[in-house]
Amino acid sequence: MYLLHLGSALLNICRFAKCPNSGRFSMIRAINLLMKRKTASSYLTISMLTAIVVVSCNDRYQGFENLDANHWMKLEALGDDANKVRDQKYMLMQIGLGDSTNEKPVHIYKVVGGITQLQEMADTLLRTQLGMMTKGEKRVFIIPYKAIRGSFFDVYPDSMLEGSTMLRLNVQVLQVFHDSTFVNYLMNAAQLGEISESEAIDQLFLNDREEVEEHGRIVLKRLETGMGDTVRAGREVCIQYHTYLLNGLQLDSLTTLTFPFGKSGQLLSGLQYGLSLLRQGDRALIYVPSDLAFGEKGSSTGIVPPRTPVYFDVSVLSVSKEGTLKP
Repeated sequence: MYLLHLGSALLNICRFAKCPNSGRFSMIRAINLLMKRKTASSYLTISMLTAIVVVSCNDRYQGFENLDANHWMKLEALGDDANKVRDQKYMLMQIGLGDSTNEKPVHIYKVVGGITQLQEMADTLLRTQLGMMTKGEKRVFIIPYKAIRGSFFDVYPDSMLEGSTMLRLNVQVLQVFHDSTFVNYLMNAAQLGEISESEAIDQLFLNDREEVEEHGRIVLKRLETGMGDTVRAGREVCIQYHTYLLNGLQLDSLTTLTFPFGKSGQLLSGLQYGLSLLRQGDRALIYVPSDLAFGEKGSSTGIVPPRTPVYFDVSVLSVSKEGTLKP
């Protein structure tokens, strides 16, 4: 009688468990046969099948490792163990995002980020899993919608998924970077049109937002702070500066200029705007896209390639007071 009750209960578990249909029906046929035999070996076999059903058939997402009550993960391709995301400052990931019921992503994003962005875009468990990934590795996650933080959807809005309770996240780590390799990647990506020049400048400071100021499309990093007069139209200004490509390649020798500030055409427009944010005694790095510097086609000499952001290391040596300029 006990065998009959156990078998009946097991049949019900199998009928309603979230197993693939073929596996569930095969299990039901096997249990039916065992119940008819009513032998000690049948009792033992059904007990073993009970354990299999509990462990396997109730697995919500077949082929996935259950990380906790709300997170599942499946490894699809191994990467290079020597290049873990968590050991580098920057990474490039391809992320496919969709509903958990559909293997095909609704959207695919190429995400360039730093460790700070990793902390902002995901909950603790997902962030830990992403940090453990290596260059070339592919993983698929089933996660609750709330595991992806709002900051990610601010950048990658996806109204199609707002009603989903569970998401499918396909992640591949395309590259990991040190500082020098990252800035070279950004400059090359801007030159090839894969990202905008403003994005390249912005992403250069992914992990150091507090160190820079954004003024429209100009990014300013202050190195020294002066106490003198501010740079403004009509004042005579003396500056010294170097020019660099985004990757730090120096383009010129130290240049010293003294001029009445504010006249059009006297400086590259990005440099002129950046100077208007400074005062005597200041030293700053002024980052500008090509259309505010040497032009999208590059410099006429060919020293600056097309679509290449640059920056100026500028020191304001002196600023005259108004009314001191000669007519």
